[in-house]
Amino acid sequence: MSRRLDAGATVAAAGALLLLVSLFLDWYGERDEGYSAWTVFEVIDLLLASIALLALSTFLSRSGVEARLPDAPLLLLGGAAVVLTASQLIDGPPAVTLSELELQTGAWLALAGSALLLAGAFMSVARVSFSVEHREPPPDPETETVKLRPPDEPV
Repeated sequence: MSRRLDAGATVAAAGALLLLVSLFLDWYGERDEGYSAWTVFEVIDLLLASIALLALSTFLSRSGVEARLPDAPLLLLGGAAVVLTASQLIDGPPAVTLSELELQTGAWLALAGSALLLAGAFMSVARVSFSVEHREPPPDPETETVKLRPPDEPV
């Protein structure tokens, strides 16, 4: 039985998962102390989390799993994620700007996840997919009985 999976939605889901994880890592900070997206943002963190969850839900619905959230256009989600993340890297929130904190790992992972989500969205629009089919394993030669013909029997 062959089953077709949307490769673009799969890549977008990986990016969405990376974006969601990055929200819990330090985005800004110094050597000793760091601040996650949940700490420094007011609304942007909620928007990025919503985008990631909608992209994951869209992947699940396209994979044949019953969706819990509405199916959203991945191109719109990816574009919004890249714009929101890049805007916070270019011009951080007021708490960060006043104390001049440096960018940390979470911010760069969020940008990578957003870019991956957008790339997956473009792949999905281009209808890139792969097929998965279930095959029976070949018989084991050690357990299979082989019928030998006698040497004097004609072929």
